[in-house]
Amino acid sequence: MAYKIISGKINLPTNKFYTVSPSCTRGGPFKITFQTAKTSLRSSFFTQRAGSVFLRLSKKYILPHSLAQYKRLVDKFLRESA
Repeated sequence: MAYKIISGKINLPTNKFYTVSPSCTRGGPFKITFQTAKTSLRSSFFTQRAGSVFLRLSKKYILPHSLAQYKRLVDKFLRESA
Protein backbone atom coordinates (compact mmCIF):
# COMPACT_ATOMS: atom_id res chain seq x y z
CA MET A 1 0.00 0.00 0.00
CA ALA A 2 2.84 2.41 0.75
CA TYR A 3 4.28 1.81 -2.73
CA LYS A 4 0.89 2.52 -4.29
CA ILE A 5 0.55 5.77 -2.33
CA ILE A 6 4.08 6.94 -3.09
CA SER A 7 4.04 6.02 -6.77
CA GLY A 8 0.58 7.53 -7.33
CA LYS A 9 -1.07 4.26 -8.36
CA ILE A 10 -4.06 5.01 -6.11
CA ASN A 11 -5.87 8.29 -5.73
CA LEU A 12 -4.65 9.40 -2.30
CA PRO A 13 -2.71 12.59 -1.66
CA THR A 14 0.88 11.49 -1.03
CA ASN A 15 1.68 14.65 0.90
CA LYS A 16 -0.79 13.61 3.63
CA PHE A 17 1.43 10.62 4.43
CA TYR A 18 4.98 11.27 3.21
CA THR A 19 7.16 13.92 1.67
CA VAL A 20 8.43 12.57 -1.65
CA SER A 21 11.38 14.12 -3.42
CA PRO A 22 12.94 12.91 -6.66
CA SER A 23 16.33 11.41 -6.00
CA CYS A 24 18.96 9.70 -8.08
CA THR A 25 21.18 9.01 -5.08
CA ARG A 26 19.72 5.63 -4.16
CA GLY A 27 17.67 2.72 -5.44
CA GLY A 28 14.93 4.22 -7.51
CA PRO A 29 12.91 7.29 -8.31
CA PHE A 30 11.42 7.88 -4.85
CA LYS A 31 13.04 9.26 -1.73
CA ILE A 32 10.57 9.68 1.12
CA THR A 33 10.74 11.41 4.44
CA PHE A 34 8.18 11.23 7.18
CA GLN A 35 7.79 12.72 10.60
CA THR A 36 9.48 10.72 13.35
CA ALA A 37 7.06 9.26 15.89
CA LYS A 38 7.16 10.99 19.25
CA THR A 39 4.91 8.50 21.06
CA SER A 40 4.72 4.73 21.13
CA LEU A 41 1.17 4.88 19.79
CA ARG A 42 2.24 6.92 16.77
CA SER A 43 5.13 4.53 16.08
CA SER A 44 2.62 1.74 15.38
CA PHE A 45 0.73 3.75 12.72
CA PHE A 46 0.78 2.42 9.16
CA THR A 47 2.74 5.38 7.79
CA GLN A 48 5.54 4.85 10.30
CA ARG A 49 5.79 1.08 9.89
CA ALA A 50 5.45 1.01 6.11
CA GLY A 51 7.65 4.07 5.63
CA SER A 52 10.57 2.63 7.55
CA VAL A 53 10.36 -0.70 5.67
CA PHE A 54 10.11 1.18 2.36
CA LEU A 55 13.28 3.12 3.20
CA ARG A 56 15.20 -0.04 4.17
CA LEU A 57 14.05 -1.73 0.98
CA SER A 58 15.01 1.24 -1.21
CA LYS A 59 18.48 1.39 0.33
CA LYS A 60 19.12 -2.27 -0.47
CA TYR A 61 17.47 -2.65 -3.91
CA ILE A 62 16.60 -0.57 -6.93
CA LEU A 63 12.83 -0.17 -6.80
CA PRO A 64 10.93 -1.31 -9.89
CA HIS A 65 8.19 0.72 -11.56
CA SER A 66 5.67 -2.11 -11.84
CA LEU A 67 3.57 -3.25 -8.90
CA ALA A 68 4.04 -6.97 -9.65
CA GLN A 69 7.84 -6.60 -9.65
CA TYR A 70 7.64 -4.58 -6.44
CA LYS A 71 5.59 -7.32 -4.73
CA ARG A 72 8.18 -9.96 -5.71
CA LEU A 73 10.94 -7.71 -4.38
CA VAL A 74 9.13 -7.22 -1.06
CA ASP A 75 8.65 -10.99 -0.70
CA LYS A 76 12.36 -11.54 -1.33
CA PHE A 77 13.29 -8.77 1.11
CA LEU A 78 11.06 -10.15 3.87
CA ARG A 79 12.41 -13.69 3.41
CA GLU A 80 15.97 -12.38 3.73
CA SER A 81 15.09 -10.28 6.79
CA ALA A 82 13.44 -13.15 8.66
